[in-house]
Amino acid sequence: MKYKTHNEKEIDITDTRGRGDLTATYGQLVELFGEPMDKTGCDKTDAEWALQYENGAIVTIYNWKNGKNYCGEEGLAIEDIDTWSVGGNTSAAPDFVDRTIASGRKPTPTPDDKMKDIKQKIVSSILLLQDILTKVDEDQAAEQVKEVTV
Repeated sequence: MKYKTHNEKEIDITDTRGRGDLTATYGQLVELFGEPMDKTGCDKTDAEWALQYENGAIVTIYNWKNGKNYCGEEGLAIEDIDTWSVGGNTSAAPDFVDRTIASGRKPTPTPDDKMKDIKQKIVSSILLLQDILTKVDEDQAAEQVKEVTV
């Protein structure tokens, strides 16, 4: 079943409500659905994803009252959350999410995602080059010290 995430298009989630639960790590959800929405619009959640399926079903995945936004310092760090609520405009929302996770389909990268990936690769390359140049400088300095002491 095809779908798009909030990272691919604007999705109106105003008519959704809680429909079930999901067990998954934050990392698994990010890998499958991309980064969560920038703002959840609710102080009871810390992360939220929105999906719109080709049949018009809207599905949300979010933590509910177990993170730092709601519980303060006692709340779970987002990376430690493994129980998520599933909402939607249909009672089949949890089933849609289960099938989507089972299929392993990843969203199409956005131009921003591609740009972030390119920037990360450039930064990694620069850091590697700096390490190499530092090593070359150290080797040259050691060679010069040898020449002076001989």
